[in-house]
Amino acid sequence: MPLEKIAGQIDFADNQLQGRFEAGQANSLAIEQAQVSYGPLLDYRGDRQVMFKTLAYGDIADILTILDHPKINQIDKLGLRPLTLSGKSRFTLSLAGVTPQDKPMKIADIRVDGIVSDADIDGLPLDQHLQEGALVISVADGETRISGSGRLSGIESDFNYRRQPDKNFELQLKLANSEYIPAWVSEKIGWPLSGAAAARLNVTGRAGSRDIKVNVRSDVTDLGVQHDSFEWAKLQGESGFMNAQLVFKEGKLATIEAIDIETGSLRAKGRISMDAKGRPSFGVLEDLVFPGTELASVLFEINAGKSLSFTAEGKTLNLQPLRRDNKIKQGLEIAFDVTADRIVIGPKLSFSGVLKGQTRPDGNGKASLQGALYVKSKPLISEASLETRFGPAGEYLQGVGLIRRGRGRAVLYARWRRGSRADYCYRKCWPGIIGAGHNRSRAAWQDADAHKV
Repeated sequence: MPLEKIAGQIDFADNQLQGRFEAGQANSLAIEQAQVSYGPLLDYRGDRQVMFKTLAYGDIADILTILDHPKINQIDKLGLRPLTLSGKSRFTLSLAGVTPQDKPMKIADIRVDGIVSDADIDGLPLDQHLQEGALVISVADGETRISGSGRLSGIESDFNYRRQPDKNFELQLKLANSEYIPAWVSEKIGWPLSGAAAARLNVTGRAGSRDIKVNVRSDVTDLGVQHDSFEWAKLQGESGFMNAQLVFKEGKLATIEAIDIETGSLRAKGRISMDAKGRPSFGVLEDLVFPGTELASVLFEINAGKSLSFTAEGKTLNLQPLRRDNKIKQGLEIAFDVTADRIVIGPKLSFSGVLKGQTRPDGNGKASLQGALYVKSKPLISEASLETRFGPAGEYLQGVGLIRRGRGRAVLYARWRRGSRADYCYRKCWPGIIGAGHNRSRAAWQDADAHKV
């Protein structure tokens, strides 16, 4: 890079070459002040000291060209190589080094401090792109700091970037309320999100690696969510927050750690792991609350979108939305193990105890229930052992247990089809003479109507 239109003075004193300049031009850089010294010169065979300082204004690309000069070679050391920067800068540059006899110059210290207007930076972590930036840049002791504000992927943002000499970096972001955040999250987790959200992000990693961690704190008051499978929605305007840590491996989302959500009628904590295609594969949730459901713990595992297994424990679980929504079950083999004070399995039918079972990809399945059965929230049978089979053709429930108000035992029969009123009936028996009801005749069912619940 040639230096032109120089105005200044060069002196030789104390065996040192010294220069002071008040003007100069190097490509786009307008030099306002500069000082240079070099020596000792005469009768000296040791290392010679070089010192250079300048105050200049111009295109930041020309500053990077100086730092990338083979004899300075600081771009990689400062972690600036992955970044593409443009903009206008007013800056000071200080450089100190030595030139061993008959060897190239070695940089001992370099410092750059400046402000950048109309900045554009591409290649930031998570492939982010900053535009219209107003920045403060400081480079010293092998550390790079960039802070300021601008539009990050279209969002008004404040940020602070720090890259340490050991190549570890940290990017702190404050993102204004924007529609971009819900769209980005929706793409990662597959949930339909609308509206806007604000967030604070802390991104950490190592230069040259695509393994990074993103700590997220988000205000989701203006966010809208609707999930038909759970018959749950969060309306825009309902206050709420979402905190989590996103862990990326090789640039792909691997896990979501330290989940803490409270918004509208939803509350949850836990962690979720992703498969190679970015789909949820394993998760642990605690304190999960949404309408009709309150669970202390949930553990689930999804195998390549072909099978789902989950265990749950808590106060209440409403299975009606999942039973009605064929999309979530379609093509899946599901195994479940639920322990709850109240498990809602129909408009009038609920259960307290342990529910275990499985479904096949064609929608047919079976389950066992150990506990108490309720109809219209009133106890029907306690200490029950029930078996149920279900599928597209209909549903069937049969079992034994203690009936309410009495010392006898009962065999419960229930059969119903979707869209029709269920028929529940039981037969009171003495222990030891309980009959199997699976093959009961139509007449037997009609006789049982006297005991209809």
